[in-house]
Amino acid sequence: MNQEQSHAYAAACYHGEYASCSYACPFRIDIRSFMSNIKKGSFQAAYRILNDTVLFPEIVTSLCDEYCRAYCVRRKKQSGVIYSGS
Repeated sequence: MNQEQSHAYAAACYHGEYASCSYACPFRIDIRSFMSNIKKGSFQAAYRILNDTVLFPEIVTSLCDEYCRAYCVRRKKQSGVIYSGS
């Protein structure tokens, strides 16, 4: 995901809604906060969220199957998560 895509993803989130994406994540990462920090350019804070949640945060990129996308509230209201892994 490039920086522009991450900004679009964070902006698209309905922040008053239940964060079902985080509950769908097998790592239980606070995806909403993670993406919010990415949007602000606070990459160290975003990494800290990963580091506080997962013992070896680098493994997330290898094991992530993007379960959050299927549970994104945008999927129910509009077109789903804007994120594209390519």
